[in-house]
Amino acid sequence: MKRARAVALTACIGVTLAGCGSSQPTNRSTPDRATTSTTRTQASSTTPTQTTAAAPHPNLGPFAGYIWNGDVDSARADWAVPGLLPGSPRGAAATWIGAEASGPTGVAPFVQVGINEGNTDGTPFYYAFYSSTRLRFHPVELFDVTPGDQVSAALSRRGARWQIEFVDLTVGRQRRVSVVEGVGRRFNEAQYSQEDVTDARTHRPFPYPSLSPLRFTAVAVNGMVPQPSRLTANWLTEPEGYLAPGPLQRDGFALAQTQMTGAGLRYLRAIAAQDNAAVTAIVQLLGWAQGGPTHAAGAAARRLATDLRTTVSMLGDERWPTAAGPAISTLRADALSLIALLSTRKSTTPAERFAWTQRVDHLVGLVTADGRTGRQALRLPSPTVPRAGR
Repeated sequence: MKRARAVALTACIGVTLAGCGSSQPTNRSTPDRATTSTTRTQASSTTPTQTTAAAPHPNLGPFAGYIWNGDVDSARADWAVPGLLPGSPRGAAATWIGAEASGPTGVAPFVQVGINEGNTDGTPFYYAFYSSTRLRFHPVELFDVTPGDQVSAALSRRGARWQIEFVDLTVGRQRRVSVVEGVGRRFNEAQYSQEDVTDARTHRPFPYPSLSPLRFTAVAVNGMVPQPSRLTANWLTEPEGYLAPGPLQRDGFALAQTQMTGAGLRYLRAIAAQDNAAVTAIVQLLGWAQGGPTHAAGAAARRLATDLRTTVSMLGDERWPTAAGPAISTLRADALSLIALLSTRKSTTPAERFAWTQRVDHLVGLVTADGRTGRQALRLPSPTVPRAGR
């Protein structure tokens, strides 16, 4: 049981730190909408870090919203269908909720329901859809909707099946379908997202359309309002800034334009390497603890220790906003404790390996939580940004 728990924690950390776990690739079959497809990972749509004269502007991907981490049996949210504003560029967006299990990109079990909105060929479109990994991410259209309509989307797990429900509360229309997805798998993310949809012909996001304001309400996971401490944020990259989620208040949150601060960019760069190294190290060390190869585990542990030292150094070289100071001090202290523990790996006997790896796992969890707290204090998204030159 403990070993299974540690493996599950590793998967959750990987998704949370890297900012992955998003909508799946989808393709429309109707002629006027065939060029739109959603994209599953932020990395596939990002470009190298850029800095504008006005503010730091790294590309953080095509998603804006929140990811909740934990066992997911149901998710739901309401919103008003956003409409295209006058003068909006031709493009496509999607507003949806989803649930996902851990696993490789394009293979991990995933289910989503929401709406696509945009104008890619001169004719505005707004329609409800659902999709899943088992459906090869092809969206299944439910029905057309109208800007301003109040809609409700819900996912609930029933044994081997997910029940998908979408309701247009304004006109009283609804659809309910059931799909088989992720039988026997643990779904560990609930997602509430606005997305800049990808053009299937170029595999790059369309221009993001200008839309009326969007606010998710009645947000729930497993029948309860999500705990803010378990939410990680995604920012959608726009030409001159970002679309970002505001704080969760009561049971809802709004999306609004924002900018990256210089301190925010430095923080994301400071923690990027340790985040990636932590995921690899835990996987290798769990294998080593169970009799696996020593060389790979040693190399991963050394890489993690090196990157942790870099993080500690970079964080110590900056003067941070007062609100972030305590979180960053705690992060540095826990990182130093983890470095010290990693230095004892070679002296660990075979009988002590699993208990030692559990202690590493615990400290990685603390560093992960510290990093999330620091991001929240600086009002930053979950994806990290590689240091220049890496």
